[in-house]
Amino acid sequence: MEPAEAPSDASLSPTITRPVTTQAGIILGTAAYMSPEQARGKPADKRADIWGLGCLLYEMLTSRRAFEGEGVAETLASIITREPNWNALPADVPAAIRTLIQRCLAKDRRQRVSDVSTALYVIDEAASFASRSDAALSGIRGRSLWRRVAVSIGMALFGAVVAGTFVWLAVRRQPSHVSRFTITLPNAAALTAEPGGRSLVIAPDGLRLFYVGRNSTRVFVRSVDFMG
Repeated sequence: MEPAEAPSDASLSPTITRPVTTQAGIILGTAAYMSPEQARGKPADKRADIWGLGCLLYEMLTSRRAFEGEGVAETLASIITREPNWNALPADVPAAIRTLIQRCLAKDRRQRVSDVSTALYVIDEAASFASRSDAALSGIRGRSLWRRVAVSIGMALFGAVVAGTFVWLAVRRQPSHVSRFTITLPNAAALTAEPGGRSLVIAPDGLRLFYVGRNSTRVFVRSVDFMG
């Protein structure tokens, strides 16, 4: 039975209104997805369905039909005489899927994919390869990220060591100035040296000298700051 309202796109409407038949010379199917042999009214086999699969795959990937026309006649003419716009396929479509669609839409059915199981195998293999590639890429990205993090940490530690070294060199206590001099003591204040005793000491500030003299009877103080 014919639909109550005709579809807006004439290329998607049934191409016959008489009882269904498969006799030669009768066009049967939806125009936009018909194979060239169907469009010519020639006998068709399962390879006509492979053609329809190719049309669907192309449309899913490009959001446009492989063969278009304003009406049934122009759509059928496009199917018989024209090629789809292969440049409309996204650049990231795997080569195997691109080749599969092209072989599904071969106008000579002898060059067309002969069975849907072949198409399913190609699709499964392409999906499996894409999954393995994504996993490998994720691993490479993960290792690359870890290397970048490790390098950044190493550089930060190296910078901290260098900065700490400079700070330590800047603030470390410099050694005191060493002065060497000779003091000549007068006989009246001569140093009394006692074996095992402590007869001479220098003040903590290094500016005064204390010693015992006059046969251990007095303690003398001498200033040594004048020596520089």
